[in-house]
Amino acid sequence: SKRFVAIANYTYTQSEISVQSSDMVNVPELGGLQAASNFFEDGTALTGQSDHIANVQLGLEDLDRVSQVTFLFNYGSKRVISRSTLSRPDILENPGLTIDFVARQGFELAGTDMEVKFEARNLTGRDHFGPFCLPWLELGEERTLDHYALTISDFGLALDFASTLRHLKGN
Repeated sequence: SKRFVAIANYTYTQSEISVQSSDMVNVPELGGLQAASNFFEDGTALTGQSDHIANVQLGLEDLDRVSQVTFLFNYGSKRVISRSTLSRPDILENPGLTIDFVARQGFELAGTDMEVKFEARNLTGRDHFGPFCLPWLELGEERTLDHYALTISDFGLALDFASTLRHLKGN
């Protein structure tokens, strides 16, 4: 009653924005409508869209009762997270590879069907999608640009553990 599960998907997306000379954007801080070409470059990628995204799930599960062990592999290529003006480069992130582990097990307790679930997220301990990429600014460095200070920082996303105990209704 047990089976091996392998699920995978891959998406290639080459997105781009289209900015025409007649396009306008509302920027209240600058007095209202402005030419979109002052803020966006025609042909650049959409914000938040990786060119490559892949997910793989490998696991074992029992078809007769709640029992499952799964490894999840997720990959995303570099993507723009903040759009800058034409005089400054966009801010990028590099999600890279993350690996998660999930286990579920059903059992009976005092005549009641229960489930215990354990999750371990970010097994590789990958930092939160850093480093951010600005050709002229290193991680943790601060620069003054036209009277504004800009600090690019990176922070770790810790290895995360969680467990859950729940009553299974209707079993």
